[in-house]
Amino acid sequence: MPDINKKNQSKYHFFLLLLIGLACSSRLAFSQMPKAPLPRIPTPAATTTYQGHSLEYPYEIIEIQGKDLPHLVGLSIEKIGLFALQQNVLTHIPFQIEERDQSGQVYFKEDAPIQGTQGIFDKEDVLLVYFKDAGSQIQNTEKHRQRLLGEIAVTQHQKSGYFYPALVEPEPNRVFRSEAKFEPKSGTITTPLYQVFTDPKNFLIWNALTFHGHSSITSKTQPSTLEKQKPTLESRQLQSLLDSLKVRMSAKVLPFFIPVSMSNENIESQVAAINTGVLRQTILVKSVVRVTSIPAAYMNMRFYVAPQDLNLYATIKTRPSLNKLIAGAKASISLDGANLLNSDMQTSLLENVTLKIDGKMSPDEKKLSGMPFDKEKLHWASLETHQNFGLFAKLGMPRHSDVDVNVLYIDDKNKIDAPENAHGQTPNAGFILSHFETSKSFDFFVHLTFVNSLKQMKIREIAATFSQKPQITFRKIETLKN
Repeated sequence: MPDINKKNQSKYHFFLLLLIGLACSSRLAFSQMPKAPLPRIPTPAATTTYQGHSLEYPYEIIEIQGKDLPHLVGLSIEKIGLFALQQNVLTHIPFQIEERDQSGQVYFKEDAPIQGTQGIFDKEDVLLVYFKDAGSQIQNTEKHRQRLLGEIAVTQHQKSGYFYPALVEPEPNRVFRSEAKFEPKSGTITTPLYQVFTDPKNFLIWNALTFHGHSSITSKTQPSTLEKQKPTLESRQLQSLLDSLKVRMSAKVLPFFIPVSMSNENIESQVAAINTGVLRQTILVKSVVRVTSIPAAYMNMRFYVAPQDLNLYATIKTRPSLNKLIAGAKASISLDGANLLNSDMQTSLLENVTLKIDGKMSPDEKKLSGMPFDKEKLHWASLETHQNFGLFAKLGMPRHSDVDVNVLYIDDKNKIDAPENAHGQTPNAGFILSHFETSKSFDFFVHLTFVNSLKQMKIREIAATFSQKPQITFRKIETLKN
């Protein structure tokens, strides 16, 4: 705990009581001390080092499976607290517990049945922590024997840290503020690092994406200033790194093979539910694709919104006997960059190749466009804008099907693909699904991590590390040596 001289003690105590009094309750935010609450001690932003260069990833979230925490299984979620030894003080830290459904995703009563028992920590549930909050190992365990349930050791990026769960009494007024928020009325996602502006009436219509470190936003224009001025959509789009999220579909309607096509604006999409947590929020979006007013496909999408990450897990289910209604069905999902000229792009699909975004297709870019995906592998791509913004993306197909999947990639400053906010595809990258009318369902996920820079990084080494899961070890306090 920081040193406080006698002169400032009364001010400090008043301020602490004020914070506790203003806090609001949240079931996923219970992280209490069994005795008098201690304030959180800020720790330096964590970095991951590769070959002497650092990837700034201060909000890296570690997911710890319930099956790896056997002595917590069966406990009431609201009675679990989490602590770390920081600067020799056992400190209350933010965490989140997510209950999962039968598909392994965050549970929503509006969707699939839960795994295990609601409100109870099951082996299927997941404990989320910030890696930066990991502390030192407790040396004198006898001192804390009555307060802690065990020790969680996490090893990631050749670094180790420790967390200590405790069984505590619920204190509704003891919470941490969520750092990632979604406001349904405005359709806005806000985190400490980025904002996404969607259409409140259709979540699949993305109007802008801004990053607080990007050079298009001057140092004089802070996020608080932007909010006070209530900038227009047009001003947001001028600052945006993203033209739009693009969903395109086409098919031929039988029996006369009449061609039909549609985009985001033609797909019925609504936010069905929101799971609010301290570390991240999950948005459940349900969509229906209709062909001549007949439902042809259903999409269930979960958007995991975290301070530095934006992840999507999606399931597409087609109408039974859809192949009797349409033929030659194709669908594409992509992110169209907003004039990201002079950016560099690398991908697992092209070995030792760096693509230059210049508004025209190079031989390597033409080779990438249309390339088939290996559905058995995890794929990645990176984008460095050289303007204080970088992006690392992962793509996978967790449940394989007979759907053909190919790369969608366009680097053409003159190409028009309406509807869009600005002409040109610089770049437009994603994937294309073909012949899905004969498949019952198809799953995929996309993980996006936003950083200030990827310059001078060995991207392929970063990609290998991003694909590795952290090592988790749990030990009961009684088994620890003093």
